[in-house]
Amino acid sequence: MFASKLRFLPLLLVCVSTFLTAQQPAPAPAPDKIPTLKITSREVVLDVLVLDKKGHSIQGLKAGDFQVVEDGAPQVVRAVSEHRALTPEEVARLAPDPLAPNEFTNYAPAGNTNSVSVILIDALDSPTTAQMYLRQQLIAFMKSMPPGNTFAIFQMDRRMHLVQGFTSDPQVLLKAVEGKRDEISLPANLNSATREAMMHVGLKMMGQYLAGFSGRKNLIWFTGSVPHEVFSLTGNPFPDSVDFDNMRARFANALSLSRVAVYPVDDRGLEVFREHEYSHAVLDEIAERTGGRSFHDTNGLKEALAQITETGSNYYTLAFSPTNPVWLAHKRHLTITVAGREHATLLYRHVYFARSGRKAYWKKHAQDNIAELKPPPPPADIVQTAGDGLDAALELGSMISGELPFRLSAMPAPRPLKLAKDAPWPKDNYLEPSLRTKPFREFELLYTVDPHNVGFTQTEDGVSHAQLEFLVAVYDAQGAMVNSLKTTRVSEIGDANYRRMLESGTKLTLRQTIAVPEKGNYFLRLVVHNPDADQTGSLEIPVDNIQRGVAGPGQQLISSSQLP
Repeated sequence: MFASKLRFLPLLLVCVSTFLTAQQPAPAPAPDKIPTLKITSREVVLDVLVLDKKGHSIQGLKAGDFQVVEDGAPQVVRAVSEHRALTPEEVARLAPDPLAPNEFTNYAPAGNTNSVSVILIDALDSPTTAQMYLRQQLIAFMKSMPPGNTFAIFQMDRRMHLVQGFTSDPQVLLKAVEGKRDEISLPANLNSATREAMMHVGLKMMGQYLAGFSGRKNLIWFTGSVPHEVFSLTGNPFPDSVDFDNMRARFANALSLSRVAVYPVDDRGLEVFREHEYSHAVLDEIAERTGGRSFHDTNGLKEALAQITETGSNYYTLAFSPTNPVWLAHKRHLTITVAGREHATLLYRHVYFARSGRKAYWKKHAQDNIAELKPPPPPADIVQTAGDGLDAALELGSMISGELPFRLSAMPAPRPLKLAKDAPWPKDNYLEPSLRTKPFREFELLYTVDPHNVGFTQTEDGVSHAQLEFLVAVYDAQGAMVNSLKTTRVSEIGDANYRRMLESGTKLTLRQTIAVPEKGNYFLRLVVHNPDADQTGSLEIPVDNIQRGVAGPGQQLISSSQLP
């Protein structure tokens, strides 16, 4: 994939209508052995690790074993779900259905749906010698990694890079850490404010990627220090989510505290002179805020990885209904203990905000103090950008986001087109002017989105509202954008129809047609965005991967003889 400075052609097509729908079977249920947590009223849901004196997980606890205190007031634990690493048989049962020809998706389920681990190599604040030693430790760990554990590897320098997506294959992970990773690129005159802004943007991109994976995410962050402001309560790049139970009652919802637990690991190792007391205190605080644990003053980076891997897959999910009925973004403090286990160590979120709305509501009531880095302005001949923070999502080579999962069916036209020099240009075709006299081929794109994954908002009269933006950009092999298109669809659905849609397995669909030059190597970058709920899904497809003469799901193949 190609990194580039993003150039946008005008995204001019905007139309408002109801969604096209297609009847499709509902997804297969998860295996019976996978524990689920049922929410019956407004509740707070959070993950808790319980460790014994030796740092091993304590299993078999029930709801009555946990004692939760919020701001000094005892709470009643309504439900507890115990999680553990999945067996190979369970992983196989959770495998997604295979894709049809010319069908693509941004949904890439991890093998272990209960817990996955993310290794982040932070080059912004790690000495070169520390990075070299860390690489040796990672190689040693991957050579002896216990089977069944799922990892992804990221690297942060000028931007966030996905070095290796989620996999449980030790050989794939070993090649990723042994191979030559992306060359480290750091900006000149890197000060603390610039680093904080870069890290915040990079972690938000990572958060969008991780949102597509269920279960707990153990973020193992190898660094010298973590900017304190990046994980402030209002600036946390991994925000909490409000889950509405629309199938039972409009007012029933659960505040799910962020399932990304941060494990900061000081990759500078054991130091003779303790010059970093303050940075270690920040690492400890970040770990406590997110339900993780910090590691410093040790050269055993491989051992730290092994300990996090062992304990991070075995945890409990607790649900309780707070006795405080006021949900106006007030900060609340939690204390959780286990009866009869005075010496046990519990890892969990100690502070949260009691909020009642979705991300869009929260953004109106809490301003982010970290200024986001934005790409340089487009040249004068480029009319507009994608807007709404979608520049990074549309950038060729940027991380794929599974926060809003979707499937795409693509079908190329049976033959290319070449227009005469004085012929009128087709409507809604924004191909780069210099390419308009050359042959091009139209591709029909069919997006399919499961409404269960879409953050609908409800009005007082019971109408469910959703606005989805569908964007596609065409890039050449040098990373220059040569075509783009944006379509906005708005859906207003009454209560009865909304429930019927969810129960029947009906999908939300939309069609677009985009022109791609016939000669050369090109890439499609696709984004589905829900601005109301602040959800983003993205996908990248080499045009060469779209087979000619094959109709994707929901497409009808047209032969050349049928063309006018």
